[in-house]
Amino acid sequence: MHLDTTPAMAAAVETDKLMAGAGPSAATTVLIVLAITIVASILANWLASQLLAKQNGTLDRAALTFVAQVVAVIVFTVILLFFLVILGALKAQSDVVAIGLFGAGALFLMVWISIPMQIYQIGILRSIGFILLSIIIGGVVSSIAQDKFVGPIATDKLTARIQQIVAMANARAKAAPDSPDADLAKRQAALQQRYEQLEIRRRYLPPNDHKAFAEYERDRAAYELDLEQLKAGGAP
Repeated sequence: MHLDTTPAMAAAVETDKLMAGAGPSAATTVLIVLAITIVASILANWLASQLLAKQNGTLDRAALTFVAQVVAVIVFTVILLFFLVILGALKAQSDVVAIGLFGAGALFLMVWISIPMQIYQIGILRSIGFILLSIIIGGVVSSIAQDKFVGPIATDKLTARIQQIVAMANARAKAAPDSPDADLAKRQAALQQRYEQLEIRRRYLPPNDHKAFAEYERDRAAYELDLEQLKAGGAP
């Protein structure tokens, strides 16, 4: 059995500190970033239209372009997931899946290019230029606005926590509720939780507190014993 022994709870503590320094709350930060992204995207569409489709370059059309792009992404994602589920049920070969994904990507690209063409009544080359220019402008504006209103977000510190969450989700997904592996997954999750609690205690042990250290060592030894028993029980 493989248990992720990364100090995941320590990463969670660092994540809390990071989000606490980024604004009043994590939810507020997310809302601010979302608002900045929307405004920056619409502004980028408007500025790009002033250069490549000036006769139709209005804020209304810029907002409509953004909405159409969001709808296209949502619809494409739903269709793609449905397509993958069908291929998985049919146990399609990897070549068939690759061809299907390539075709889906090509279709999405055509739809994406056609959105500015239809809204601004421009040709395909201008539409491609519009998309590239709006991406560049939107990225610059969004980066400046986030740095001003939110501050830098060190997302690299979230990697350990994300990996731990994904690993636990995969372990639970592999074990069906009524399968023999369900109990194994529960035991593994319980051990993982115990490990995280032990790591927190280890990091914040009071100096020269021999009693607290002895209790930690006792609980740590009990955890390691249970871990060895779980491994000996035939866990993968």
